[in-house]
Amino acid sequence: SCRVLVPSLELEIPAATQRGVVTTVEGVLSRAADELAALQPQRLAADLDVGRKVQVVIDALRDRAAGEDFPFDVIVDDPAGNSFVQ
Repeated sequence: SCRVLVPSLELEIPAATQRGVVTTVEGVLSRAADELAALQPQRLAADLDVGRKVQVVIDALRDRAAGEDFPFDVIVDDPAGNSFVQ
């Protein structure tokens, strides 16, 4: 029931994509980068411009997950109140 936003990347991770997962900020960002990267070859073949823009987001997610690009905001939006960052 938690949606995660990274405003500096204009990225929203919908609630349904990481349900019931116990993780860290690093884990959320890494998983989002991995999910985007999974279809990157097809995306680049279909639309090079879009593929390049998505690659910028993938690289930025990985940099933040590795602790190489601070500070940045992460917003945890959970109307049920079951999620937290420690």
